[in-house]
Amino acid sequence: MEKRSQIVLSLLGAGEKLTIEALDAEIKIVDAQETFNSYLDPDFENLDLDKDGLATTEISVDVVGIKESAKFCHIFNFITPYRYEAALTPKQIITFCKKHQAWLNQDGPTLFLTVKKNEYFVAVVYQFSYGLEFHLLPYKYRNAFDAKFHPRLVFRKLNK
Repeated sequence: MEKRSQIVLSLLGAGEKLTIEALDAEIKIVDAQETFNSYLDPDFENLDLDKDGLATTEISVDVVGIKESAKFCHIFNFITPYRYEAALTPKQIITFCKKHQAWLNQDGPTLFLTVKKNEYFVAVVYQFSYGLEFHLLPYKYRNAFDAKFHPRLVFRKLNK
């Protein structure tokens, strides 16, 4: 089994504060066809990941560029061992994609971590000229994200 000690990442927009405002319980990805107007993965609804309708507080987020091909679990474990604290809710992912669309990758995937109970998933957003696509993958997705497509990772800023 491969052991990774270092993954090359670059913080994008250093010094720029990116936030997602406090949100009410009504926003759901399955109702976000206007945001993800090109494709919305039915697994999100099938797996009932959108059921948690809790309100959220305002948060700050970081966006990093992934400079080395790696599996998502390796990338995220390199950033923090505290996955739950860094994960975004479905409504926070929707809001980020609407409010900060310029921060989405123009050439490849933008990755988000989301969670339901103790099961983690990777939300993958692609931005094309004809709209946004939303895909859902298991956290331990076996294929690596290829660095040649300049993947980005968005996560809750962690207090250090």
